[in-house]
Amino acid sequence: MNDSLVKTYVDINDTQYKAIKKSAPIMEELHLAIKDSVQSSALNRRLRLFFENKYNEKQLIITLKLERHMKGTNSTFELDYSIDADKSLSFDSVEDYIAYQKRIDSLLFKNLKVKDTIIKKKNKE
Repeated sequence: MNDSLVKTYVDINDTQYKAIKKSAPIMEELHLAIKDSVQSSALNRRLRLFFENKYNEKQLIITLKLERHMKGTNSTFELDYSIDADKSLSFDSVEDYIAYQKRIDSLLFKNLKVKDTIIKKKNKE
């Protein structure tokens, strides 16, 4: 993927582009996000927080990965380091979070029974 596509997709200026182009991990996450059709507004928001020094490079990469993982959902999330770690969920990596989410989903849907009304109607005829 062409690096200049990143610049136009996320609508950043030359100075900002040069700042992120120096970081291969950031560029890689942006390429993957664009390839996965993450909305440019979500990427712009994360980059804005990075340029405003509210995210460091690691935090930006984590949020870009999460944006990729959550694309197509109405989920929103924020990094919040003011919460007591003993009273909140925390994960060592995005991959750990994704694994946790899959376990929760499997538990929630394990006992879910779906009524198939099409078969019942067909059998009644």
